Amino acid sequence: MNRPHERILGTVLVVLGVALLLFTFYHAYGLLGHLPSASSDKGPNAAFSWTVSGFLLTVTDNSRPGSSAISSSYWSFADGNSTSTANTSHTYSRAGNYNVSLMVEDKNGFVAESAAIVHVGTGASGTGTGSPSLAPGGSIQSTIGNSIGGTLSGVLTSVETFSLLVVMWLVGGSLLKAGWNLITPKAETIQVRVKPKSWEAEGVGYSAMTPSGTPAAAPASPAIGALGDPASSAAAAGGR
Repeated sequence: MNRPHERILGTVLVVLGVALLLFTFYHAYGLLGHLPSASSDKGPNAAFSWTVSGFLLTVTDNSRPGSSAISSSYWSFADGNSTSTANTSHTYSRAGNYNVSLMVEDKNGFVAESAAIVHVGTGASGTGTGSPSLAPGGSIQSTIGNSIGGTLSGVLTSVETFSLLVVMWLVGGSLLKAGWNLITPKAETIQVRVKPKSWEAEGVGYSAMTPSGTPAAAPASPAIGALGDPASSAAAAGGR
């Protein structure tokens, strides 16, 4: 791969890596910043009152918030119909007994539920209140950007979320590193092998002692031509 293509690919990897790191940091910071205290946070109390007149049911939401404001309400009329309106009415098509329930959720993710059995039909009338069917704070919903409660489900969700964020952080760091290496490659190292100089053997002369005790001159070495050249050897033999 040539240098321009390497720089383009490296730039793309750097941008992706930085974006992934920022995304991970943002969600990790938000997750840590919204962790509620299990000892101090309280869930809402779900409560309602109802009035029946014939087939018409009128319900009023009397729920009270806990540590956080109530964010949503959900009515179930047990005949396949439901609504998210706080105070509403519903007309049944058949007479009978119906288990009407109200579920509320606050901004911390705590939910509570209240329910009541009402009788509707021709000439039916009555009033009453709902009874708690799910204790305040009995359920916690945890997602990225929302709070994590102190129940087991919240703890497991937080562990899974943090594990995912760690993986995303590592991937982002790897992309950033790979891209930066492509943009600014390391200098290449050139290795040079030095061969030792050949040593040539030199002839070694010798000396002999004369009768007078002085060293005699070393005999001259025969010429290379005299020993190795056939023509020179033949000339020397004819001279004899």
